[in-house]
Amino acid sequence: MMATHLTETIKTYAAELLTRQDVAHLIETLKEDHPSLVEDVVPNVVSFSIIQKVLRSLLNERVPIRDLATIMETITDYHQATKETDVLAEYVRMALKRQITEMYKDKDNKIYVFTIDPGIEQMLTDAVQNTKQGLMLVINPADSERLIAAVGVQIDKISEAGHNPICLSSPNVRLALKRLTEAAYPALTVLSYNEISNNVEVVSTGTVRFENDN
Repeated sequence: MMATHLTETIKTYAAELLTRQDVAHLIETLKEDHPSLVEDVVPNVVSFSIIQKVLRSLLNERVPIRDLATIMETITDYHQATKETDVLAEYVRMALKRQITEMYKDKDNKIYVFTIDPGIEQMLTDAVQNTKQGLMLVINPADSERLIAAVGVQIDKISEAGHNPICLSSPNVRLALKRLTEAAYPALTVLSYNEISNNVEVVSTGTVRFENDN
């Protein structure tokens, strides 16, 4: 009953309201079915703080956290390689690609997206930096404005075709691109290639290009 109530609370309220106590309740519920996963890991290997930050990252982009076992297994698998919660959350998203795919595919088993020109994507890859605010794109204001405008063109195009705006990018730039565009386009979903299952058809409606590019 407590787990059900907490799930509804998480759905209703913003991710920042997910408290450490909420995380502790979720972990205790997980422990009932996966005792070794919890006892061997929490909190000696993975702290409640790290789990909380990863869950908040997922909830911020409306990724379901019902499959807590997979989330915890993924955090455990990659925790020794990186302590950065942004990076851990990206690994978790990849592990949850089946759920993410279900969120965005249509009744015909298709996901409509727009992509990014390879040259622009390389520029973004080179510009990703790990700052105090997490993974961010550090690019000059002129390029930032051009990029946001070019993304807006593709958002209009895909929306006019009757589809939710989804941008498909490489895993290396996904989160930083989402953060760069979030203020201008809060409804834009940014997915990476590794977050979409192979059993769906990905349909591109266009490509983000700078206006003066051929």
